[in-house]
Amino acid sequence: MKDQELLELCNKYLIYNPETGIIVNKIDRSTKARIGRESGCIGNGGYRRIKLRDKSYRAHRLAYLMTYEYLPEFIDHINQNKIDNRIINLRSCTKQENSMNRRSNKNTSSKYKGVSWHKNAKKWMAKIKIDSKAKHLGYFQTESDAAKAYDKAALEHFGEFACLNNV
Repeated sequence: MKDQELLELCNKYLIYNPETGIIVNKIDRSTKARIGRESGCIGNGGYRRIKLRDKSYRAHRLAYLMTYEYLPEFIDHINQNKIDNRIINLRSCTKQENSMNRRSNKNTSSKYKGVSWHKNAKKWMAKIKIDSKAKHLGYFQTESDAAKAYDKAALEHFGEFACLNNV
């Protein structure tokens, strides 16, 4: 569906509050879609999803469309909270910029992004991925020192899209 057609559907069925990030039903589309209630539900990926004409859309994409009247290919949640759809928390980005703003993987040896335990060196290692290539930042005595090294490199390479450990 084209952006303009989707925008018309949104304007017909939904009301978006850019300050709260909440999208509510404007008219009763079914027995489940009550007027004034928050539209949609939280899907498997953690994003709020809203169904329009038998197709499901992520709420942040609809919020962006209803505000700016176009849809970029990627939209980033600045604070990494997938259900915080306030317009000040949403920004257009590239795929690469969106991946820069990801939190750390939960299945790692460290609680910090870009940090892992190196068994052979018996030290914490920091690394960062730039243009799909891993860059080694060094070995550190403490996990927090490695996290600081990652943060410094992330700010340098990713700027406003850097997801920092804030150690």
